[in-house]
Amino acid sequence: MDGGTAMIRYFAYGSNMDPARMRDRIGRIPEAQGAELPGYVLRFNKRAQKHPTIGFANVAPDPEGVVYGILYDIAEDDLSAIDHYEGATRGHYARESVEVFLADGSEIEAVAYIACPEWIEDGLLPTGDYLNHLLAGAEYLPPAYVDWLAEHEVGGK
Repeated sequence: MDGGTAMIRYFAYGSNMDPARMRDRIGRIPEAQGAELPGYVLRFNKRAQKHPTIGFANVAPDPEGVVYGILYDIAEDDLSAIDHYEGATRGHYARESVEVFLADGSEIEAVAYIACPEWIEDGLLPTGDYLNHLLAGAEYLPPAYVDWLAEHEVGGK
């Protein structure tokens, strides 16, 4: 990165766990490591705009839950590109500050995108193609979580 650009920690739990997707969105694959977000569970309840029966990843509060994902080190300037793809500028997801934990137990403040309430709907399913983006980050996730994702029911196209 150039010396004047601030770095941000970004916690990806959905399709941005796919390194190829991150490269397409910000022009490179950023430094990454596995992380966990306690107090939440992964849901596929963010309604897709173009296909309203398809669900995209979201996190929902659950005191007993944990969501696994990838912590990326990105330039602050990259957030505008991610905002665009996550629909943050159109009210689909909101950028929020969360506390995640690394494998060594350290706690890190990060940015995550959480679906806005008007886009949340129960009963939605991800497509197989969408789930494959999450599975592309498998090297950073616990094996049981990868298995859970791989066995998740799919729908849509």
